[in-house]
Amino acid sequence: MRIARLELTDLHGTIQGRVWDHAERYGALVEPGVYVGVRGRVEVFQGQPQVNVDHLERVRVEPEELGYFMPRCPRDPL
Repeated sequence: MRIARLELTDLHGTIQGRVWDHAERYGALVEPGVYVGVRGRVEVFQGQPQVNVDHLERVRVEPEELGYFMPRCPRDPL
């Protein structure tokens, strides 16, 4: 069985993602720097949270939306 391993990042941080079903199809849609929308469940594996992805698709991101995909510092800037 093949699985696709993903690193998912948004303004809240980064989490690992796993695609168990249709990994080859979804894996072909993903490459570094590509923006995707995912639907799935967060579960804990070996003490770490990960998203088990049920659905994944590429999304178009406008320049003014890029901030939604970049981690932010939890503190206000000085």
